[in-house]
Amino acid sequence: MPTRNDSAVSLHQSVTLGALTVFLAGRHEIIPGPVGEYGQCCRCLCHHAGYSARISYGSAFRLPTFNDLYYPGSSNPNLLPERSDTVEAALDATTLFGTFTAAVYDTRVHDLIAYQSVPYLPVNVGRTHIQGIDLSYKGTLGNSTPVAS
Repeated sequence: MPTRNDSAVSLHQSVTLGALTVFLAGRHEIIPGPVGEYGQCCRCLCHHAGYSARISYGSAFRLPTFNDLYYPGSSNPNLLPERSDTVEAALDATTLFGTFTAAVYDTRVHDLIAYQSVPYLPVNVGRTHIQGIDLSYKGTLGNSTPVAS
């Protein structure tokens, strides 16, 4: 029966200089075989009178599951891990009515794991580019009904 032992080491540090906070984080995955990779994040925050802006970058990966690799009849032992890089910029506005957030992001994925319909097998898709905008609100309606979207 196949087995896999995974472990990780991570470090985090933040520095505040006036209205600017820089947060750095790193994570190194320790995985046997050729799939060892890491994810990291760099985030800059700036606060001013009810507004905050942030810019962040992160890289990540997702290993194939054991079912993806070894399930009888619908597996692919040659799958590579997904790898991605994401950049995000956001603005938060805190008012008497709650907090409104607008964020834009750009993600590029390599070796995305997708599933063929016939035969039902996981495969790596070359490259995927995902872009988007997130709009959200967090606050209360009336005196006691919390709302988040």
